Amino acid sequence: MFTADTRSLRTGFRVEGIDVQGVPQVCKGEFECMRPGVCAESPIGESEDPDLLPQALGPAPARAPPAPWSGGAAIAVWLVSLALSLALGVVLELLQILTGVTIPLILITIVGELGFLAPPVFYAAAKGRGLRSLGFRLRGSLKAAALGLVIAFPAWLVYLAVSIPITSILPPPEWLVDVLQELSPQTPLELLLIVLATLMVVAPSEELLSRGFVQQGMENSLGRKRGLLISSVLFGILHLNPWQGVGAFFVALLFGYFFQKVGYNLVTPITAHAVLNSISFALGFLKVF
Repeated sequence: MFTADTRSLRTGFRVEGIDVQGVPQVCKGEFECMRPGVCAESPIGESEDPDLLPQALGPAPARAPPAPWSGGAAIAVWLVSLALSLALGVVLELLQILTGVTIPLILITIVGELGFLAPPVFYAAAKGRGLRSLGFRLRGSLKAAALGLVIAFPAWLVYLAVSIPITSILPPPEWLVDVLQELSPQTPLELLLIVLATLMVVAPSEELLSRGFVQQGMENSLGRKRGLLISSVLFGILHLNPWQGVGAFFVALLFGYFFQKVGYNLVTPITAHAVLNSISFALGFLKVF
């Protein structure tokens, strides 16, 4: 355990050390005048000046999740998100039956994905936290996106390596095959629209819920390894079928691991997720798979 001499805060900040776990906020009370670059609401590691700790104290400690919620809250919000997504899908299906108007499956999918997005965003807002606490940060986003591009193809190979044996041993039901075929683009324009929807809605929604909210909450309660494992299991369950869910679990382990390594910047898993899905759609369009 380290201590900080608070007597010299008003004349000059002198630190003998710091306990990251024991001091969740760097700006409270007397500490508000410590550095003008540190917001009074920012947790350690989320300072507007991320180089503050290395400059003042030497090598920075391992970054902890910036999210303040627990694993229990993560489970609750995950359940609400899943229920909301399913409810929105049912509403659109009923709307089709009542009006006789056919709603494209891709539009139903997009609306359902927004059901994943809303609960964690509203929960964070209710706690006085913005998108930054969920992992959306502009600083370093180009490097984070580049890493996402690098890991996307290996992640896709992992997904195939797991999913192909499962579908060979236990063929998927006809209804799932029909759904996947309906989602497969038939024209270049459809391919473009699906890729855009994946980049702008599907990947951000699923990653914000699964990595930005659930994984961080689980890690706060269970630690990095077990938090990563449990959140990856929930990501697999989110797909609601084993033919996609098992492969998604292993992909989530990879995405979550690199999410930790980049300091909980959500740009990395969003980019990797969007590219992985786009590869699948492109190969489906080309009738490769």
